[in-house]
Formats: sequence, C-alpha cells, structure tokens
Amino acid sequence: MDFSSTAEFQAYVVSKIMIGVQRAQEQFYHIIDQFVREYYAGYDPIVYERTYQLYRSLVRSDVRSTGMGAEAEVYFDASQLNYSIKTFFRNGGMNPFTGAVSPSGVFVNNGWDAQATLESAAHGLHGGLAVGDGTSIWDDPLDVLHAEGYEILKQRLREAGLPLK
Repeated sequence: MDFSSTAEFQAYVVSKIMIGVQRAQEQFYHIIDQFVREYYAGYDPIVYERTYQLYRSLVRSDVRSTGMGAEAEVYFDASQLNYSIKTFFRNGGMNPFTGAVSPSGVFVNNGWDAQATLESAAHGLHGGLAVGDGTSIWDDPLDVLHAEGYEILKQRLREAGLPLK
C-alpha cells in the first residue's frame, strides 16, 4: 500500500489500531463476563432477591482515538446499581444480621450500597460473606488478563492488519 503523506499513513495505522482495540476490548469483556456468570452460578442467595443489577452493570466504553493510538474500557458502572430493595429471609421473619423482626420476613435494605457490592464481589464475596465457590468478578479475570492481555491485544491488532511481530 502506498501513502502520499505521513498524515495519510498515520490515519491508516490509527484506523487499524481502532479496529484491533475494539476487538481486544470485546474479548476482555467476555473474559470478565464469564467470571461474573460463574460468580452468579456459585451461590444461591437465601437473604435477598437476586436482581442481576451487578451482572448488567458490566459495560464497555466506546473506543476512543488518542491521536496516535486508541483506548477503550471495560468496567462495572456503579450508577447502574441500586440496592435499596427488599431483602427477605427464607428462615422466617427475623433478620439474622440485625435481629429485626418482620412477620413477612421482608426488610428494606438501607445499609448496602453499590460500592460495597462491587468491593465485595470483586474479591468473590456475596453480600460481604465468603459463601459459594468464591469466584471473584474482578480479581480472577485480572489474573487472566495480566497473563494473556498483551498477547490478546497483539493478536487482535495483527488481525486488524498491522504487521506486528
């Protein structure tokens, strides 16, 4: 391929980088998503209604040009989490954490927020407790991404048309 200017060459390279970064971002998202699925499968809650807000809060940013490159993010969007919901207890009307009593066993959860949820789940805890299989939604996928992320990005950039070694 021939280029008539440095600017034309740079635009071509950046366009390929944008494609490669988008494809890598998609693969990174799927790696994290798999751990989130395992997290949900690893525990059947008995003290709260499962809303899947945490699952749906895993998002991807748009791929953005940085001038001579590109960037993209995969993250949990805390603004999508609202845990002022009803909490119920299968064991009857007493909240084992607070000792409060409700004939229906339903309580309004005022003390657990989005940040607490994200921090707990990031390390494999459910509601702050070590229950289930302990799959974390952040620590575990980061181990994979630290080990494989560079190669994934390199491969996606190659597939986009950049001749990387």
